[in-house]
Amino acid sequence: MSIAKEVKGNKNADFVPAGEIAEIDPGADGAYRFTIANAGNAPLTQVVAYDIPPYVGDVGVGPAANQARESRWKPNLNSTNWTFQSVKERQGRDPEITTVPASDITIQYSTVPNPCRGEVLAVGGAMNDAPALLYPDAWVTHPANLASITGFRIVMNRDIEVGEKIQFVATMTSPVNANLIAWNSVAMSGGVTENGKVSYLLPNEAPKVGINVSTDVEVNKTVARVKMNGDEVVRDANGPPETIESSEAIMPGDHVLYKVNPEEPRSGRCLGYEHR
Repeated sequence: MSIAKEVKGNKNADFVPAGEIAEIDPGADGAYRFTIANAGNAPLTQVVAYDIPPYVGDVGVGPAANQARESRWKPNLNSTNWTFQSVKERQGRDPEITTVPASDITIQYSTVPNPCRGEVLAVGGAMNDAPALLYPDAWVTHPANLASITGFRIVMNRDIEVGEKIQFVATMTSPVNANLIAWNSVAMSGGVTENGKVSYLLPNEAPKVGINVSTDVEVNKTVARVKMNGDEVVRDANGPPETIESSEAIMPGDHVLYKVNPEEPRSGRCLGYEHR
């Protein structure tokens, strides 16, 4: 069994896999695509998947729960109207793609930090087993509001057939003040039935995917004549030269001050740098 995650920003033509970085503007829409696959030789049963969206100070979801993801911002889900697809690939034939009935899948959401997700933290674990003593039964089917969602849980109510993939896309929005990269990962658990008993496989966590808030920068440069006292430059209390307004042309030998200010052209927001 395996689970994979891809990400797409408004600047990407298609989804980007782990190992590459997607690009998104502040306040723009993006998406994550999930693929749960059964490449084994027996149907997968008791499949559960967890996603803990990025947040500052975040860690992995399942087997990587002790590893920092190092996200710098939190994306907000903007919809929970997700469509699940079954993809069955047969050699020499076009993939068979069908919509998964709603009854085949249960989706739950959490609004607490670090919710219990024991199935992906130990082989054969139960939901409330881990993390220990932290927010048991923290999953609901109808969150109060999308911005409060801190994780979601996907439960397959049927087996995943041999060679079958289950795919869905979750959309999100980046905050207007987002900066740098948000990292996301997803983990799953499941097993196979042997002699009438479920034999659980090792939980699986997909490599994290990253999406970077890219900011277009416009540089504004100005030049001003420096105030002089004889041959000495007049400086203000902080040290930089004082300038004077003048309509006269700047001539060779004049003292001048250049200011370079990078700004976001869409917002006009100064990025906090000034070079003199």
